[in-house]
Amino acid sequence: HLSSLMFSPPSRTQLSELRPYLPLMRPSLLLERLPKLKSNEKDTATLDQEAYYLCYSLLTLANEASNFQPIFPANQKKEVQLLCSMLDTHIKCDIRESGKCLYRSKVKDLVARMYTKWQILLQKTKPLNGKLYDYYFPSDI
Repeated sequence: HLSSLMFSPPSRTQLSELRPYLPLMRPSLLLERLPKLKSNEKDTATLDQEAYYLCYSLLTLANEASNFQPIFPANQKKEVQLLCSMLDTHIKCDIRESGKCLYRSKVKDLVARMYTKWQILLQKTKPLNGKLYDYYFPSDI
C-alpha cells in the first residue's frame, strides 16, 4: 500500500492516506506479528532487531511519500498535523532506547527527522480558513 503512494503522480499524492498505516508501524506491534519461531532458531533479540528494521523500512517509505509535495495545500494542513501527532504518539512513544540496542536509537532518530520535516512543511503552509495564524489545539488520537 505504501509503495502505491510512492509511485503515484505527485499531484495525486496525499499524506492523509498514511493515517491508517502509522499506528501499524509500531515496533511492539510488528514484533508481535513476526512469525514466532522456536526459541532455539531465533532468540528474542534477533526478533526485536527484525521488528525495528521493518519499522525503519516502513517509516522510510512514509518519509519518501512526503517528499513529493514541498508545500501542502491548506486543506491538507489538518491531516499533516494529525500525522505528526500520530507519529509522536504511536511510534516515538513505543521505542524504548537502550545502550545495547542502538538500532532502536536509529529508528527514533528517523522519527524525529520526519516529525521535524513535517513541522517545517506545516510552517510553510497557509493558515486554514483564510486566517492570519493557526493556533495549536491538541488532538484526540
